Amino acid sequence: MLINELAQVLGAAAMLAALPGSLYLTVLTLTAPFGGRRAVAARAATPPGSVPVPRLALIVPAHNESQGVVRTLRSLLAEVAHDPAASLHLIADNCSDDTAAVGRAEAMQVQVLERHDPDRRGKGWALQHAFDHIEADWYLVIDADTDVEPGFLAAMRRAIDGGAEALQCRYLVRDALRSRRGTLAEVAWSAWNVLRPRGRDALGLSAGILGNGFALSRQTLDRVPYLAHSIVEDVEYHVLLVQAGLRVTWVDDALVRGDMPQASAAAGVQRA
Repeated sequence: MLINELAQVLGAAAMLAALPGSLYLTVLTLTAPFGGRRAVAARAATPPGSVPVPRLALIVPAHNESQGVVRTLRSLLAEVAHDPAASLHLIADNCSDDTAAVGRAEAMQVQVLERHDPDRRGKGWALQHAFDHIEADWYLVIDADTDVEPGFLAAMRRAIDGGAEALQCRYLVRDALRSRRGTLAEVAWSAWNVLRPRGRDALGLSAGILGNGFALSRQTLDRVPYLAHSIVEDVEYHVLLVQAGLRVTWVDDALVRGDMPQASAAAGVQRA
């Protein structure tokens, strides 16, 4: 009898502990359909041609990605071809393969920045190196295993014109129908990477940084230097932005699609 009563008490305590998070997710779900509209209204208020066209640097951090980065670079070059104020940069970070050479191939037309520092490894260090050495008004970060949907750059520009401080677009799964795991990931990512940030945007909160398909202005980086070097550097940097009173604007009409690990072991590592 005592065991049953103890189990009931523990169950009630667990429900109470989960209640705030459940209410938070419920509010985000209900408000998500209204996300993204604020940015459209802000963009409309900016007269075309009233300010200089911002210089955009598309940053692709890569570590030993020579086998797959060509597809990503071609996807981005198709966007840059229609935007004379945009440039594409491959950051070959601590690579032991020919990632840098692939980027320098004549057909790629990519600016390559190599970094070798075995004591400082990881995406956060690669991004900090790029932000410190590449001159631009805005930096758009795209992972090396990613496709961008047509119109990505134009959509990000429209959001920039609205006076944003930082941006995050939709981030879903590349080739989602290729496997059952990828299809399930698409459903999960639609909630985590679309529904929740849209809800935050509708509430006037910072949408968050998802690690892929985000953008930072030079002004934002000057105010909050990119000193996030943990394994979850995107979450770490977003916390720094919020602490500084800055907000990440959600861009609902831009989409990137990144690879989902197909092997169970690789998927487990990514989740961890």
